[in-house]
Amino acid sequence: MLPILYEDEYLIAVDKPSDIHSSSLPGEDEAEITVATHLAAYLKNAELISEKKEDAGLIQRLDGSTSGIIVAAKTRSVWMQLREALQQGAVHKTYLAVVEGEAGSEKIVSSYLGNPNRGASKVRVYEEKPGKKERALPARTIFKLAAFNKILAISLVEATAPTARRHQIRVHAAHIKIPLLGDILYGATKTLGSVSPTHSSRNFILHASKMELDHPVSNRRIKIESAIDLGVLF
Repeated sequence: MLPILYEDEYLIAVDKPSDIHSSSLPGEDEAEITVATHLAAYLKNAELISEKKEDAGLIQRLDGSTSGIIVAAKTRSVWMQLREALQQGAVHKTYLAVVEGEAGSEKIVSSYLGNPNRGASKVRVYEEKPGKKERALPARTIFKLAAFNKILAISLVEATAPTARRHQIRVHAAHIKIPLLGDILYGATKTLGSVSPTHSSRNFILHASKMELDHPVSNRRIKIESAIDLGVLF
């Protein structure tokens, strides 16, 4: 089982590594080890909890190369409550990302994200609401500078994204000319391994470091944290 960051009888939060997917996608190898397969082996009747049995109770997904906090429900009713809270932006999520250049003190990006091609590998940014065929949704990201390495010309930023659309932080960072270091898909000029050999197994560093939410049963505020070793970068 993956490292457990929080657990009670209603939900569980685990620490996702950067080298596995959250769950398998249709048509992919069902024998692949994912966060969901770990949960399926750990939770009772995991395949009955979420809308899709392959999600094993997960209320959200993280990109394959993204690490950090990922939450799953233990019952269908809790899954529905947490999914609703997530969609309403009531789950506060904070990420750490290593980006190229000097990020500046604070930047707010609001746009629509989408792509008319369902199979597209990239997400597009639309400054104004596009037509329905673009399948775009509103997204807002706040970037705050946490540290700057002048020698390497890279920044550590803290990013908050209430909705966390697909690739949201990655594409918004690229949109304001600070692509994630190593994120070649979105315009990075250097690989992560060329700057930090100790992180050469990762495509980029994007880490879900904090999550706050109201407990679906007790209503008490839960705060979950996950640390990341940035080595010589900062």
